[in-house]
Order: sequence, then structure tokens, then C-alpha cells
Amino acid sequence: IIGVGLFGQPADYDAINALAAAGQTNNVPFLLESTLKERGALFQAAENWQNNVVVDGRLVTGQNPASAGDLAQEIIQLLAQRKEQ
Repeated sequence: IIGVGLFGQPADYDAINALAAAGQTNNVPFLLESTLKERGALFQAAENWQNNVVVDGRLVTGQNPASAGDLAQEIIQLLAQRKEQ
């Protein structure tokens, strides 16, 4: 993961905050954002529930369901490039 640009669920998402408010964060084995950053990932976040797609080589990650369309387009482009090779 060191030096890889990617995205996942940020620590300040509503679901994580709701767990914290209920005292249930101990039921979550780790918070994705902080764990990825600790391991050297280039975690790239947008505002909550906004479209955000990160492409790093062949790895394509999206922030949430709002990113699905753009994520699909990025995958299609990568597959088309691979087919041309």
C-alpha cells in the first residue's frame, strides 16, 4: 500500500460517527482511513457522499455509491487501454 493512491470510507462518515456515539467502535476491527494512512497509502478524500474516484495504475477505487458511474468509466478506459496493448 505504500505510495499507492486510493480511496475508501473516511473516518468521519456518518456510519462511523453513529457507531462512536453509541460506544460501538470496539465492534469495528479498524478504521479504514487511519489504517491505510498508517501503512503509507495516499488516501484521497472528498466531502462525505460526494463523487470521488482515484486511479493508481490498475487500481481503481471509489468513495461511495455516488462514485459508481465514474468508477465504471475508469475501469472501461483501463480495459480498453489493455486491449490495445
